[in-house]
Parts: sequence; structure tokens; C-alpha cells
Amino acid sequence: RIGLMTGLYTMILSVGGATAAGLTPILEGAWRSWTLALACWSLLALAGGIMWSALAAAEPSSVGTAPLPRFSLLLRDRLAWSVTAFMGLQAGLAFIVLGWLPTLLRDRGLNVLDAGIVTSVSILSQTATALLVPSLATRRASPRLLVLLVLLATGTGFLGLLYAPLQSRLLWALILGLGQGGLFGLALLFVSLRSSTAEVTGMLSGMSQSIGYLGASLCPFAVSVLRDGRDPFLGPAVIVVAITMGCIWSGLQAAAPAYVLPHLRKG
Repeated sequence: RIGLMTGLYTMILSVGGATAAGLTPILEGAWRSWTLALACWSLLALAGGIMWSALAAAEPSSVGTAPLPRFSLLLRDRLAWSVTAFMGLQAGLAFIVLGWLPTLLRDRGLNVLDAGIVTSVSILSQTATALLVPSLATRRASPRLLVLLVLLATGTGFLGLLYAPLQSRLLWALILGLGQGGLFGLALLFVSLRSSTAEVTGMLSGMSQSIGYLGASLCPFAVSVLRDGRDPFLGPAVIVVAITMGCIWSGLQAAAPAYVLPHLRKG
């Protein structure tokens, strides 16, 4: 049940992100400290770490794994790079939204609380497609069609929040969130679907998330550089459109019915 479990995992991440985006400004106002408002979320991370540690200590692994192939083989696999690029580019879009959307909305005239609410609506709406899209991709729906649909929604929603009338901001936030929820779900799903063995899954996950997130971390910085012009929205819009186009290309490659390191596939 790769599609279902990937969807549940992504949906819970979306709920957590939406909760933090919506409650942090409220906690900041109540405690009169943005540092405490941010630090309180570390308690949940600590609780999760304790539970995982207890589980690992109580239930040692009983499943053996085969020797890992050389990582250099993965670096020479074109499909592995497509999965990595898709993971990194969709993460870059997410980082831009999380890092800059509230600020851009404030540039348009919204106050801190309203900007946080819009961002929270966008993140919360990710839960629907985060659960649905991976399940569809493992059944009859075309993964390539899903890639196009979620990226169209993501780009359209972001541009709508920048340029459409503010009265429609919740609609565009909803569209943006539906697109990004499906994007993240597909990025995680492709790691499993395109792996020839469990060992390759672990290696591909490490490659796509380490290299992908490293590249994604540059996207918010690029927004900060291009936002200083006369039009504070033009630079972010151009970056999002460019990333979306690159994500379409890599996503269509990653959606192809093939395997990373296919010669290692069992059976």
C-alpha cells in the first residue's frame, strides 16, 4: 500500500505545517515573544524523537537487507537524477511559499494575522491532495497527468495570490495548497515506485532528499535577491514560473514506468 501510506504520511505533515502557520502568530501575540512562539514547536519534535527511540529499542529489526550497491552507480543513473530534481524543485516551491508568502501578502497590504491565516489555509488544503494523489498514482490515474495538474494548480495559485484581487485570496490559497499537497506526495511516492529494491529505495531517498533539499534551500535566497527591485512581486513570480517549468520536465521523467538501477531488481 505504497500510495496510501505515502498519502497518510504527507497529509499528517501538511496538518502539522498548517497548525504551526496558523497558531504561531497567535502565540506570538499572547506571549509577546516570537522566539517562544517558534521554540514551542520543538517540544513536538522532542516527543517524536522519544517515541521513535523507544520503538527502536523495543523492537529490533528482524528483516535483513542485502549489501548496498555503490552509491556512484546511482549518480550515473538518469532516472535517479530526475527523481532528485523533482524532489528538490517541488521543495524549492514549498520553501518559497513557507518563507516568503506571508511577507509578500503583507507587501500587498494584509496584516500579520491575515497573512498567517492565508498561509495556513494554503498548507491545510494540502491534506486533501496529499492523501488522494499518491493513491491515484498507484492505481489507474496517469502519474504524468497528475504531475501536470498539480503543477498547474501550484503555479496558478501562487500567481493569483500575487496579482489577483485580495478579496479572492482564500480561493488562490486553496488552489495553491491543493497543488503543493499533490506535489509533495508524488515526490515521496516516486522514490518508492522507481526503486528496484528496498536497498535502492534507501539510497535514492538519501540522494533525492540530501541533494534535492540542498538545491531547494537556494530558492528562498533567490527570492530575497530579486525582490529588491521596483516591483517586489516580479522576481518571485519569475522564479516560481521557472521552477514550475523545471519541475514539469523532471516530473514527467520521474513518472515514466521504469526503475533506478534496474539490473538489481529481484524476480
